[in-house]
Amino acid sequence: PTYAEMHPKGYKRNFNYRLETLQRGANAGMKRLGMGFLLGLAEWR
Repeated sequence: PTYAEMHPKGYKRNFNYRLETLQRGANAGMKRLGMGFLLGLAEWR
């Protein structure tokens, strides 16, 4: 399933907004930022 299929509505729908979160934090003056992601949650084939 694609991101759009899993999040068709609600606050998670806008993927670009979520992707740009670190940049917004840096622009707001946050000094230390980190990123985490989950791999292997679905079959890749």
